[in-house]
Amino acid sequence: MNRNCQRSFHLPYLLWISTFLGLATSTFGQSLETNALKYDTYRMRLLQGFVRVGPQPGESLVAGIRNYGYTGSHDIDYGDQTIYQGWYIGVLATEYARLRKQEQPTSTTLSELYYALQAVNRLDLAGEQLIQAWDAKAELNGYLVREDVPVAFFENPSVQGSAHPHFGWPEVKKVRAIAQHPAEAERRLNNEMSQDQVYHLLIGLALTRRFLPDSMVNISLLDGQTEGVNLQKTAQEIALRIGMRLRENRWIIRNPIGKKVKRGPNCKPYSYALAEAVEYITDQSVQNGFSRVSKLVWQSLRNVGSAAFANKDNRHMALAVGAVGDAWRAKKETPRNQKKAGLVIARLSKAEGWQGFYPLLWAVIHDRELPDVLSVTEENLDNAPVNGPYWYSPDQQSGKGWGCSHRYYHHLEDQMGLRPNGDFYAFSGYYSGVDYLLLYNLWWLQTQR
Repeated sequence: MNRNCQRSFHLPYLLWISTFLGLATSTFGQSLETNALKYDTYRMRLLQGFVRVGPQPGESLVAGIRNYGYTGSHDIDYGDQTIYQGWYIGVLATEYARLRKQEQPTSTTLSELYYALQAVNRLDLAGEQLIQAWDAKAELNGYLVREDVPVAFFENPSVQGSAHPHFGWPEVKKVRAIAQHPAEAERRLNNEMSQDQVYHLLIGLALTRRFLPDSMVNISLLDGQTEGVNLQKTAQEIALRIGMRLRENRWIIRNPIGKKVKRGPNCKPYSYALAEAVEYITDQSVQNGFSRVSKLVWQSLRNVGSAAFANKDNRHMALAVGAVGDAWRAKKETPRNQKKAGLVIARLSKAEGWQGFYPLLWAVIHDRELPDVLSVTEENLDNAPVNGPYWYSPDQQSGKGWGCSHRYYHHLEDQMGLRPNGDFYAFSGYYSGVDYLLLYNLWWLQTQR
C-alpha cells in the first residue's frame, strides 16, 4: 500500500526471507534478536498491507483488518480507525526515540510521523462535511471523524497492496469504510468521534510529546521537498483542540450542530483523567469545576471490582487515559506513592491480560518505576507470531492472545478469537500488528533506561 515512503531493513532480502521461513514454525522462547527481526517484519507488513503514506484522503490512516471475514476475501476494514491511528503515531514516536539511541537514521520515520499527524488534522477538517454534509466551514476545532477513506481508494492498481510474496495476501478490491457513503446518512453517523477513539488517540500524541524535540525537524516530503516542522507542537495543538472542545461542551462530545454524537458521547466520568492527559501533552490545564469534582468518580475506578467494569470497554478506556495522564498519582509525589499508582494500573490491566502493556506505557511516558510486569511484556513479545497476527477459525489463527485486531483493547475471549456464545469471531482477517510494534518499542526504551 505504501506509495513512495521506503524503509531500509536490517537484513538483505534472501537472508530475511530464509530466516523468516525458518522461524515460522515456532512462536515461543524467541531471542531478543528474533523479536527485533520480527519488528522489522511487522513494519514491512504494515506499510505494504495496511497503511498508504501520504496527504490525500485515506492516506496515512491504518486499516485494522485486511482480507476481512474469510480466507480469500478482498475486503479491507477501517473500523475504529482513530484508535489504530493513536497507536500508529505512538509506534512512530517511540521508533524515532529508539533509532536515535541506536544511532540509526530517523528521516523516514519522521516523514511517516509527519503524515500521520497531518492525517489527524485532515480528519478534523473533514468533520463538518463527511457526516451530514452540513453547510459549515471546515476548520480545525477538535471535532474529528474516524476516517476519510474514499470508496475507490484501491481502484488504482499501483496502491492495491496486492498479494505480496512475503505474506501471500489476496489483493484488496473493496473498502469497508463509512466516510464516503452519501446515500447512507444515518450510517455515516458511525463515523463520528467517540470517547474510546479520543483516549487511544491521546496515547500517540503523548508519546510524540515525550520523545520528539520541541524544535523544528527536517521532514522529507513525498514531493521531494524538505520542510521544517515542530512535530511535538503539532501533537500538542491536536490534543489542546480536543480538550478545549470537550471542556466547552461540559465533557460531552457534540457534533458541529450541537447534537451528541451517536456513539460514546459521555466523557464526564473520565473528565478528570482526560484533562490530566491533555495537560501532560500540552502543558496547559483544561480542568474546570466539573472535571475537578469528577475526580471522586475517577478515583473509584482504582478498584478492580468497580461496577463500571461490568461494561468491559470501560477498562481499556480508563487504562489508556489514566496511564497517559498519570491520573491515579497521589497528591504527594513520593517514590512510594508513585509505585502505588503503577500497581493500580497493573491490577486493573491483569483482568484482561493487558498487564504487559499499560503499566509499561505509564512508566515510559512519565519516567516512573515499572511494576514487576516486564516478564509478561516479554512473554507477549515472544508469543507474537513471526508472520503477523491473524484469525480465520479456531484452527487457523495466531494463538496465544494474538488472535484479534488489537490485543490491548480487545478482551480475553476476543484475544483468543472466541465469543461467549461460541467460537465464531466476526472480525476475522489479517491484523495490522500496531499493538506488537508499540509494545516492542516501549519494552526496548524501558530496558535501556
